Amino acid sequence: ALQEAFETGNERVRSAVVAAIGELSTGFDELTFLLGDVSAAAEEIQASQDTQGAQLRVIIDKVDWVATEARLTREEAAAWRTSGGLADVGAAGHGPRWAHGCPYRGLQPFDEADAEVFYGRERLTAELVGRLAGQRAGQGILVVTGASGAGKSSLLRAGLLPALARGLQLPGSARWPRVVITPTAQPLAELATRLAVLGGTDAAPIRRELTEHPERTHLAVRHAVIADAERRTRGQAAPGGDTGRLLLIVDQFEQLFTLSSGGAAEVERQAFITALCAVATNPAGPADEPPGLVVVAVRGDFWDQCAAYPELARALQDGQFVVGPMTESDLRRAVTGPAEAARLEIEAGLVDSILRDLHSADANNAGVLPLLSQAMLLTWENREGNRLTSHGYGAAGGVSNAVSASADAAYGALPPHQQALARDMLRRMTIVGRDGRLSRRPVTRADLYGSAPAGQPGQIDAVLEAFAGKRLLTLNDGTAEISHDVLLHAWPLLGGWLADDQASLILYSQFAEDAAAWRDSRDDPSFLYRGTQLAAIRQADARWAADPARYPVLAATERDFLDASRRAAHRGTRQRRVLAATLVVLLIAAVAGATVAVRAARTANSQRNSALSGKIALQSEAL
Repeated sequence: ALQEAFETGNERVRSAVVAAIGELSTGFDELTFLLGDVSAAAEEIQASQDTQGAQLRVIIDKVDWVATEARLTREEAAAWRTSGGLADVGAAGHGPRWAHGCPYRGLQPFDEADAEVFYGRERLTAELVGRLAGQRAGQGILVVTGASGAGKSSLLRAGLLPALARGLQLPGSARWPRVVITPTAQPLAELATRLAVLGGTDAAPIRRELTEHPERTHLAVRHAVIADAERRTRGQAAPGGDTGRLLLIVDQFEQLFTLSSGGAAEVERQAFITALCAVATNPAGPADEPPGLVVVAVRGDFWDQCAAYPELARALQDGQFVVGPMTESDLRRAVTGPAEAARLEIEAGLVDSILRDLHSADANNAGVLPLLSQAMLLTWENREGNRLTSHGYGAAGGVSNAVSASADAAYGALPPHQQALARDMLRRMTIVGRDGRLSRRPVTRADLYGSAPAGQPGQIDAVLEAFAGKRLLTLNDGTAEISHDVLLHAWPLLGGWLADDQASLILYSQFAEDAAAWRDSRDDPSFLYRGTQLAAIRQADARWAADPARYPVLAATERDFLDASRRAAHRGTRQRRVLAATLVVLLIAAVAGATVAVRAARTANSQRNSALSGKIALQSEAL
């Protein structure tokens, strides 16, 4: 019975068996041996299962290794067929020529369009595809995590997406719709918009359904996938009736915790997590399998915040895929592969110098990829003809100084008034958590225009273009953000601004989040500041206004929020004054009334005493 309870995984049956044996053992002296027998049997089963488990893990690791080798072999064979050689076999396996400018991305991640020059992560890509294949039965969210700068975004965008699009490593994946999102400050709206685009429908009802019933998101995904399949096949049935599955990648998952706070944000955060779990685990359709595969990429230093949610804690435990540092051979390929694809020559000894610098910058090579990519970008800009040289690499500042050299060059080329704008804009693109942790924050051009003096949109655009030209900022669809968190630490000038303003930035970051939450709530007065909180931000506002070159200028929403808080506080003060005045009047009236009453009582007492004295006198005369 005990063995059966173990095998079925029924904890209640197991506990009932042990309890029954325990009662028999304690109730009858001659049966006390039963508990010992149960313990011995459990120990034997435990030892047997531990041994089998260890053997199975060895087998599974071997199976995974062989499967990865098979995937890589298929990619290499395809590359031979298309290009006639292995020299240009990268994550994409396409042609050998890169004719789109610099083959290095600087601080920006490699994207799907950059797959031809994405090198050094071929094996890790194949391993990730293998893990994704194991998630198809509904095992839940696959969490890709690692240190900032380990290359998570590039792995997903330039490694995983092209591999699935080719369909070699995972059968059927070439037909899957693929959606990549970042949470933004409104993750449900972002997800609803992308599902609406996929399904060719309106986003509003999808957003409403996600908000009210996030546990049903798998149904919305199923409908969107079917609509997409019908549109792509022009209404014809897919082979075998297979409409495919949605691959949903949520990059920069830490935005879920950094870009919004407060009660309403927490409700949406939980709903978004529930929605992702529904997509990855709830079956839908005739195949009785989840309609989507969900992959999230999150910085390793946000594990604690993810683990606070039971659904994510299980994913971290069971579905975690760690992006570790590159090996030396992988790093060498990351340098030489893009150069070969672009037909660039590399001076002898340059790669060895770069690898030595990488090791000096970080002995484990854990988060150096953005530094390496920026150094190679500048080396390419300093190339001699078609040749990458040690002189050009040295002029770039090497691995350790390439980022700061790029930022200094962009900032130094600006006139003084644009430098002042740059300081304010970069502060606005940085968010400081309550624990002091720095992160990027996307901002809209409209917010940047609104925070600057009138008539300066052109000046702001010039600053954005100057930093984007160095790949330090990423500009997309009316938004701007710092390309990588490494800029927050690798550029001493920016680090100095942020260190000096740390306390103010923490206060401002929280104030900006609260102002956005107030506006999202349609100006709910319960969100307004009061008391000491309002007093603190008013003092800070005066300090910021006195030194606009050092402190951020409030955006329109933030100024409206502060003004509304002031007006509410003023109304409250006036109401308190009216109440106090009313109480004073009532008090005076009460005192006056009491005085009259006392005088009346004294008069009455005097009259009563006089009457009593007269009565006594009459009685005396009568006697």
